[in-house]
Amino acid sequence: GGPSDAGVVVDNATRVSQRGAVTWWHLDDGGEFVLQVGLPLSKSRQRDPRFWGESGRPIVKIFIFAEKRHYKLIAQDLVTNKTGRAACLDLFNTPSEYLPEGDDDDVLPVFWVAPLLAGGYPLLSPPNAPHMVVTAQDCVMIEQRRISKLFLDEVEYFLRRAKIWNTTPIFYDFIETELRDPNLVLSNVVEPLVALGTKALKSLQEAGGEAEAKLWRRVLARIDSSLKTLLLEELFATALEATRVRIREFQRELQARGIQAEALDSREAERAALISDMAEEDEKVYRHGGKVFYALVHERGSPRWGVPRQTREEAVKDRKKLKRAAMERKLHTTLMQMKAEA
Repeated sequence: GGPSDAGVVVDNATRVSQRGAVTWWHLDDGGEFVLQVGLPLSKSRQRDPRFWGESGRPIVKIFIFAEKRHYKLIAQDLVTNKTGRAACLDLFNTPSEYLPEGDDDDVLPVFWVAPLLAGGYPLLSPPNAPHMVVTAQDCVMIEQRRISKLFLDEVEYFLRRAKIWNTTPIFYDFIETELRDPNLVLSNVVEPLVALGTKALKSLQEAGGEAEAKLWRRVLARIDSSLKTLLLEELFATALEATRVRIREFQRELQARGIQAEALDSREAERAALISDMAEEDEKVYRHGGKVFYALVHERGSPRWGVPRQTREEAVKDRKKLKRAAMERKLHTTLMQMKAEA
């Protein structure tokens, strides 16, 4: 997309994958949306009859997604930094008794499984959803990655997450160049967003019903979110005074119409909690909801959780016992005894 567009194409790629390949838990590269298409397979290449979609087309890749709020249960970045090895939930080798338990239904994540069909519909991967990919059959996949200027909060999330890693990823030019140049931020990001917002305000005024009005309010909430994000100087360019004035003027228009991103968009309401939770990640203890604490140990890179405790100190004591048990190869016995006594 050009400077006036609402989105920026940051990468186009063709990926050739071999059956049985697994891409372990990861985030995509910069808070982007990824559109993926599996190319058609000849019948001679359709080797595994177990993987067929309802449409009759072969499944070539299986994407498994979790929500951002469960990231620290999926991947333990601080442990990876310390050991140099991936520390992630192993979906294929984690008995249920090793998972955190509790009365809250939200303790464990819901996994979203999305098949990619050869010659089928495209698959759109959402930004910053931790995911892993299993290749079911030899295949070729075409993908396009695009950062949306209406979802710059996703770029913020990725940059904050990347600050935790001890290896710095290679950032897209749009992030490295445009979002860190105050003049380009104004001309290529703020002005297009304000122009789109002006059109959206007019469309809201002319909306033919509540459903259409709700749509335009959500668009305006996204624009408001992105404009606020651009003022985060620890991540992006120090804003020009002209940029600040432009944003304030538009925000006054939104306020006059009762448009508040936090009230209209659940993503925006969750944003602060996600960032706060990221800052409180702990290599020793898994904290759920700010109320319950679990000892966290790893066995060959796979996490094992202790019993729920009311304080971090109690969970740390549990962890010492479990770490000692792991060294003595008695982790399972010790953990089961701990759960029986809880």
